[in-house]
Amino acid sequence: MLRNGLTRRELLTLTAKVGVAGSVGAAAIWRGQQWLRSRDPVPVLVIGSGAAGIASCLALLEQGLPVVMMEAGLHDASGNDANSEAYRSSGATAFPWHRARRVGGKLTEWLAHCPRFSAADFDGEKLEGFRWPVRYEEIAPYYMRIERMLGVVGETAGEADLPDGEYAGAFRRRAFEEGFGRSLANRGLLLTQGRYAAYPNAMKHSRTGAIALKRDPALEGELSFFRPEATFNDLLLPNPSFSLMLGAQALRIEIDSVTNRPEAVTYINRATGQQESLRVGSVVLAAGCLEATKLLLHSTTERYPEGLGNESGTLGHYLMDHPQGGIVVQVPKAVDVSELKDGGIPRAVPFGSYLHAYTAAALRQAPELAGMFSFQVHGYRTGGKTLLGLYGMVVMEPRAENRMLLTGKLTDSGVPIPEITLGFTTEDQSRHAKMMHVADELLEEFDPLREINRFSKSSSVHYAGTCRMGQDPKTSMCDAFGALHEIPRVHVADASVFVSLPEKNPTLTLMALAWRSAEQLARKLGSPGV
Repeated sequence: MLRNGLTRRELLTLTAKVGVAGSVGAAAIWRGQQWLRSRDPVPVLVIGSGAAGIASCLALLEQGLPVVMMEAGLHDASGNDANSEAYRSSGATAFPWHRARRVGGKLTEWLAHCPRFSAADFDGEKLEGFRWPVRYEEIAPYYMRIERMLGVVGETAGEADLPDGEYAGAFRRRAFEEGFGRSLANRGLLLTQGRYAAYPNAMKHSRTGAIALKRDPALEGELSFFRPEATFNDLLLPNPSFSLMLGAQALRIEIDSVTNRPEAVTYINRATGQQESLRVGSVVLAAGCLEATKLLLHSTTERYPEGLGNESGTLGHYLMDHPQGGIVVQVPKAVDVSELKDGGIPRAVPFGSYLHAYTAAALRQAPELAGMFSFQVHGYRTGGKTLLGLYGMVVMEPRAENRMLLTGKLTDSGVPIPEITLGFTTEDQSRHAKMMHVADELLEEFDPLREINRFSKSSSVHYAGTCRMGQDPKTSMCDAFGALHEIPRVHVADASVFVSLPEKNPTLTLMALAWRSAEQLARKLGSPGV
């Protein structure tokens, strides 16, 4: 029997369920057990196995540091009970906290869209007073690194607010994209290919190369959205310096009161339901915005009664998410979307265009809304109908009133129960209404036959901002590298460090920031690889 309650046979079965190579995955988990048995402190513990955790581990391993990854989940979605864990929601709208406790986190279900944030996003030009402590030029090299790792495909657009990346190739435009794009161009609107992450290996072996990828059935069989299994199997699990702990839900970070450094992480062993402890030298929090914040709020000490490193009082505040909405219309059959399968959007294939709203349509009607929303554009056939859809996201203004706080109560297993509040300002609602109005206008260009669907949601599951970075320790939790101002050997690597949440998908940015943060931590630890 292993320390986490698994037999060796169960361990091999578990790695198969995770989707990792059996023997290699078992070795990584076995190495995690040895850290527990040795009682030596882990040089770096990375909590969370999603986008931020993967980027952090790869960067630390590249610098020659041994890394242990701690994941609360066990295997695939069939074993995911995270959303049943208690939390409270206050405010006019119930807050939908979606979690994905399994290896890979929400990367196992994302739509793989990878735009970069722009210089204007970091400089706070869109939302006055919300300037990041890091410039676009500092992040650009890390964007490039992550784009290469994910095998991002797309086309250059030459738009300052939608920076071009380094793309392995671009899909050839489909007929409806050409036609819709021309009608939009006449109004000063930019339609470009979506920037999607594809399997790097599939890109290498594609028959069409990396110049222009054809959309044909044979190629579609070779390509898929990037999934974390590729990174785990190819880069993490085989590395002898990487160890994996599954079914370990981090509960508290224990701090040495003399050195003010982390000395252990207390976690719940989900196999036994018991609390255990792992000695650590440093910690990278990559568990996702709200999970990371909940852990810090629960890690109270005599010096930090309101949460670890929370002398600024900002921990848990400034919660953001993308309000979103969409419209789907039926268009004449003359619009060719025959390349896509009947029956709906094929989730397994990168698809769709991107319409950035820093455009004439927004400027003409409301200049203050320029760059405040964007659309993903999809054409597909279902039930014999040809459909065209615009799916938009809006910038949300950061406010201290939107927050996660602890109620002071625990679940039966000892997990703190938080209360989450998220509300929208009049300006937020105005931006959303204008976005929907612009979507209506744009779809009229294609003379739709009728409207099929219209939706509006308060959440896109892009949680951010509750452990914000900044130069002033009095108004922020982390420095420009995600290190807690008060406890520099605790780094926060997920979207909780965001100062604002632009109208773009956040995954590429949080991975770039996580890699940069990990390199800085390696410098502090004196890694020979730096």
